[in-house]
Amino acid sequence: MDTTTTRSLTPDLPEYSVARSFLRTLNGVSYTLYRSLYNSILEQRGNPRETVDWTNPEIWIVERLKEAEQELALRIWKGSKGALNPRYLRSLVFMHQT
Repeated sequence: MDTTTTRSLTPDLPEYSVARSFLRTLNGVSYTLYRSLYNSILEQRGNPRETVDWTNPEIWIVERLKEAEQELALRIWKGSKGALNPRYLRSLVFMHQT
């Protein structure tokens, strides 16, 4: 049994170390800015006919986000050492609000 990482008991939630990194990154960030980032990403999500590639955050963050949202997304990506793609923050939002 691997004891080097602690996983959430709930499927599809990140490892605790990634969640801690996310929360540390958001420390001091206004909810308004976080929500603005979240909404900007959500608006660009695409659909089955017009898919959007989210696999390389180093590229899409710079191409699709502006100013403070771009800065926050890069902080989340780099703060998690590439473990948390800002495109997939939905489960962390719900975890953070409970």
